[in-house]
Amino acid sequence: MYRRAGELHQINVMCEQSLLRLAAGGQTVRRITPGRPGSCCRRSSGTARCVPQASGRSVALPKRGIKLATNIQEKYYLPHIDYRRGSPHLSHPGLYDRLIEVLRGMIQELADQRMPLRVLDVGAGHGGFTELALAMGCEVTAVDMSRPSVDELRRRFGTNPKFHAVYDPDGTLRDMDDDYSLIMFVSVLHHIPDYMSCLKMACQRIASGGSLLTLQDPLLYSRHKTAHRVDQAAYLAWRLGQGNLSRGMKTRLRRIRGILDETDPGDMVEYHVIRDGVDEEEVLSFATMEFAEASLLTYWSNQLRLGQRLGDQLGLRDYFGIIAKGYGSGLA
Repeated sequence: MYRRAGELHQINVMCEQSLLRLAAGGQTVRRITPGRPGSCCRRSSGTARCVPQASGRSVALPKRGIKLATNIQEKYYLPHIDYRRGSPHLSHPGLYDRLIEVLRGMIQELADQRMPLRVLDVGAGHGGFTELALAMGCEVTAVDMSRPSVDELRRRFGTNPKFHAVYDPDGTLRDMDDDYSLIMFVSVLHHIPDYMSCLKMACQRIASGGSLLTLQDPLLYSRHKTAHRVDQAAYLAWRLGQGNLSRGMKTRLRRIRGILDETDPGDMVEYHVIRDGVDEEEVLSFATMEFAEASLLTYWSNQLRLGQRLGDQLGLRDYFGIIAKGYGSGLA
């Protein structure tokens, strides 16, 4: 368990460093090995570090002042952004219903155990999963790094006395309570460079016996190569119909060459989607240590409707979630 003050402080420091780096927008353009997403960023003892690659080098850019009030997430998720566009778990009714049922089952189980239905929705966006929790009678705190997203959450749910929206520009959750029965990360972990440290920090907010739910993060690409290739092919077919092809082609060619620009929100917002995916086994291992039971949910998710149907029929898996219950009774 990560209960001791020293350990919690170390986790907080690691997470803050990772998120402040993301908020700052970065200061370098990195060349990574083509065909190996994320090879410029490796993890050691839970922290992310950049290592030189034989195929390229880091190119320094002029230093810029750090403006934490305009973090990368906030720069990208502006008021006009539609979270459903390009988000299969929100735009495909069949997939959305399957994932919503997972959340419904977890809330119902907490209710059956007579636990207070207090939910922390981290990176809530526009409340695609917040809505169900409120409908089931939960008290929901929805937190996001984007002020426009928080404003939209308040517009949608602000009259509900059980709803609270929190603007958290540095993503540290420092002002949150520590007695939530359920914390959920829906399409969030892949946005965070050092997601493990942030996950560990967030779990300190779970009450004893509470639950954790993560959904809609890409499986580690190197472990699921075939599914990743199919997903990329279907994504490109979908992208052709989204307009602004010139910009899309330039971005694609740059990434094929192995160049990621840390000053470009497009290369930073969905950090691990365009790098290496999220290590599902590492996340599951952590959940197994901290919770009485933890399971891995894998499924197919793709922007293209035809791609979604074909992937489901072929039994492909490219995204995952973690369902963990009984916090404080794990192997640790």
